[in-house]
Amino acid sequence: MSIADRKRRAWNERDRLILETADVLLREHGYLGLNLDELARQIEYSKATIYNHYESKEDLILAVATTHYNTRTDFFARALTFQGKSRERIFVVGYADRLLAQLYPHWFPLEQLVSTQSIWEKATPERRDANLEASGKCMTTALEIIRQARSEGDLTEGGP
Repeated sequence: MSIADRKRRAWNERDRLILETADVLLREHGYLGLNLDELARQIEYSKATIYNHYESKEDLILAVATTHYNTRTDFFARALTFQGKSRERIFVVGYADRLLAQLYPHWFPLEQLVSTQSIWEKATPERRDANLEASGKCMTTALEIIRQARSEGDLTEGGP
């Protein structure tokens, strides 16, 4: 393994640690209670290290929300491969969303928070783009099931 590969792996592991710990702090203390000094203490890195990964607290929060969308997309993607009728596949999407809401109730308020102007505008354009892409994948999955329902004749114009 090259030095560049080891550095990239270390960067990714540190980034995962930052995101996971920030997610816990957000769940426990909310946005206003997320303190980057406390985050740095818990991950045993300096605050400067956090700023090497994220330009601002808001940038970090948007990255956490993006990981939530990615997890939801993974759950929704299972619905696409579920061997059943389109109605059953769309039910799986709804069930997955409900399950995630029960398991991670702090995700949904966080996703609403990051869409506020005060958070959104302070995040980097790259982070905003990644968030939009991740959230779009969730919707794309549901729309694909609807497209499949139409092509299979399960859903027609004007009703089922």
